[in-house]
Amino acid sequence: MDTQRIQKLWDIASEEWDELKKIEHIIRSQESVEDVLAVLRHAELDQDAEIVAFVTLRRLSTVNHNETKEQNRQDHELQRVQFWDSYWNGYTYLAMEDIEPNAMGRDFVGWTSMYDGSELNKVEMNEWLDETITAILDGGTGLHVLEIGTGSGMILFNLINDAHSYVGLEMSQTAVEFIDKTTRSRPSWVHRIHMYKATAADLGSLKLPTSPDVVVVNSVAQYFPSQEYLLQVVESVLQLGTVRTLFFGDIRSYALYKEFSVSKVLYSAGQKVNKRLLREKIAEIAQQELELLVDPAFFTCLPHRFPDLVDHVEIIPKRMRATNELSCYRYAAVLHLRCPNQTTHRQDIHNIRNDEWIDFSQQGLDHKDLLQRLETSPRVLAVSNITYSKTNFERNVVDSLEDYEQSTTLEGDNWLSSIRERAQNQPSLSALDLQEIAKQAGYRVEISWARQNSQRGGLDAIFHKYSVNRRGRVLFQFPSDHEGRESHSLTNQPLLQQVKHMVEEQLNETLESQLPAHAIPEKIIIVDKLPINDGRWDLKL
Repeated sequence: MDTQRIQKLWDIASEEWDELKKIEHIIRSQESVEDVLAVLRHAELDQDAEIVAFVTLRRLSTVNHNETKEQNRQDHELQRVQFWDSYWNGYTYLAMEDIEPNAMGRDFVGWTSMYDGSELNKVEMNEWLDETITAILDGGTGLHVLEIGTGSGMILFNLINDAHSYVGLEMSQTAVEFIDKTTRSRPSWVHRIHMYKATAADLGSLKLPTSPDVVVVNSVAQYFPSQEYLLQVVESVLQLGTVRTLFFGDIRSYALYKEFSVSKVLYSAGQKVNKRLLREKIAEIAQQELELLVDPAFFTCLPHRFPDLVDHVEIIPKRMRATNELSCYRYAAVLHLRCPNQTTHRQDIHNIRNDEWIDFSQQGLDHKDLLQRLETSPRVLAVSNITYSKTNFERNVVDSLEDYEQSTTLEGDNWLSSIRERAQNQPSLSALDLQEIAKQAGYRVEISWARQNSQRGGLDAIFHKYSVNRRGRVLFQFPSDHEGRESHSLTNQPLLQQVKHMVEEQLNETLESQLPAHAIPEKIIIVDKLPINDGRWDLKL
């Protein structure tokens, strides 16, 4: 290569380097920024390089005093609540006036796919709803129900016949008016149903007309602005003093969020996506996530946090035939509470010794093996770490993305086909499979999904023949995986995402005011740490 050519390339590289350093200097001068790395990156081989700025933020505690920090958190929480109020009241629930009487309680207004925004399949939604109502009632009748977040009355109108009274809190005035109007059309409901325009945060200040023994928070917690807000809701329910069961339904799993993200990307991008693009899309999904995701460990640690008030916690998967985002990546957390004035007998909680458990995955068991073991008529058969069939493929994809050896050996157009074949050859079961095995063998089965984090979505199951005086679930002390984990790691931080978006907007405005258009980064990505690996920049994020 001639000297002039070398000099020209050097000049271009030097100019680009100077531009990147200037971008970094401007961004780093902002009070909220801890550090920054600006790079030129090729998204695809046939595309021009784009400028990307990776930014880490200062901890809020180093920017604000504690009082200001707490006030900021409360302000952001209020903004999130107001955002969802506007979303539901001004957009989604406008369709309520078109609900036909025969669709009452099964209209599924607002229930759309998180993959593409389309309406969810009505057959699958009805299966989901039937299973939800069964789980809430748990064989009981004559309940005094309080529901936080009623929507169009999906839970209300499907359990009112089994309830003495119902109190609903709903932030949407449109939804409150719809339920009030519907209630007035049924004289037998008028004195049993009471609606309030209120949020979960208002619970402590309301004077309820009845004393609830069951509280339902179904498919609502994901709209809570923070883990602190969720905990405050739990504490408010505990302070009522009459509640025996607190049911959190349709909780979006934080432990399985990577698997969910894989399924979402593959739904839209297809099976030919390469690993680099898949990683980038997964990172983008995480950056855009504004809903609260909760690891089951948040709930299973509550008996330790409130030992005199929370007696037991169940983490249960959906027993559904349909394989969709609701049956794969959402679960129910059922809190059994201690009431000071409780007159009914507390339900027994059975314990299984550690040496009684058999590991489904480690021992290479399958459907047939479980049936054979049950044929010997054991009193109890406790099976742990059962690979969950509905998410096993996505789990293997995540493993491949995170495993260096697989990253180099499983590439090309057929890498997903290879992973799918591997997943299909691994013994796995769903919650409904376990239920059908139990029925075939003459047993009942209780299932726990508490160890989603440590077992990568695996299930625990106990087959038993305990006789009970009720049709509901038998309680067992299932293993959990919350011990030793920091509380902040048990949920994502939607408020932090909100702050990140605000910072990104501010940085873009600052850069636009000081740089020419061609020098402004195409992307500003807020990260927990700068992308460095073994002393080198790792730009696969």
